[in-house]
Amino acid sequence: MLGKVVFVLRAQAAGKLGMFPGNQLHGALFHLLAQQDAVFSARLHAAPDKPFAMTPLFQGQGVGAWPSQLGAAAARQLRPVQAGQYWYWRVTALNQELLQHLQAVPCGSRFVVNDIPWELAACCTMHDEHPEAGELSEQDLRAAVAQLPDRANVQLTFLTPATFRHMQLNYPWPDPRILFPSLASRWARVGLTPLAWAGQLEFCQHIVPNRWRGESVHIRFDQHKQYEGFVGSFSYNLQLLTAEQRQQIRLLAWFASLAGVGRMTAHGLGVVSCK
Repeated sequence: MLGKVVFVLRAQAAGKLGMFPGNQLHGALFHLLAQQDAVFSARLHAAPDKPFAMTPLFQGQGVGAWPSQLGAAAARQLRPVQAGQYWYWRVTALNQELLQHLQAVPCGSRFVVNDIPWELAACCTMHDEHPEAGELSEQDLRAAVAQLPDRANVQLTFLTPATFRHMQLNYPWPDPRILFPSLASRWARVGLTPLAWAGQLEFCQHIVPNRWRGESVHIRFDQHKQYEGFVGSFSYNLQLLTAEQRQQIRLLAWFASLAGVGRMTAHGLGVVSCK
């Protein structure tokens, strides 16, 4: 089972919040999990691949309320926070065990990010509680993608900066020959039903970038973690693929909207939407 949980947070003091306090949010999540199950939290923390993705903190009722992309200017901004103000934080669990732990985080839990104390005011687990929350089984995801029209293109909008790892270097560009095999690898690593074609992604070289609009973004988590990334909307032409291959790419694209794309998705990078 895959699931998105939206934590509604109430600021306990005024302050300023960077757009990407990824390390602190990452630590805050493990703090919340450890309060209810320290053994599970420690096991998750030790796992080489974290089965979750998260957004930065945002205002409004959903990711759709964000700027179309969080570009270079937004990445440098410090956002004012007022005491008593409500902010939102979406965490996507990529397995049932983690989802159950996230859903059980008690209201009233507290943590600190950017020297601002926060209190958990609500934990939204269903779509009728918040438009960004809800559960989705792997079978439902596959069935939903199978019902989509067989269009000759797919579009991904990178809402927060993304980057990949290629030959020991950061690769801040959504090259389809890297993007879609990366998603297939993440699918396998989180324990979903193996993709019969996962080792046969050579056809990705026939995916042609089409219309795009974006920019590069420098992200600084701290003095030790700095990355070059990109944001924007990128359309991919699938005309050279077979109908079956196009459906495979659509499945990975919709999975990306849950799991994120590229590196540091457990720190708020690589948040995408798909259409």
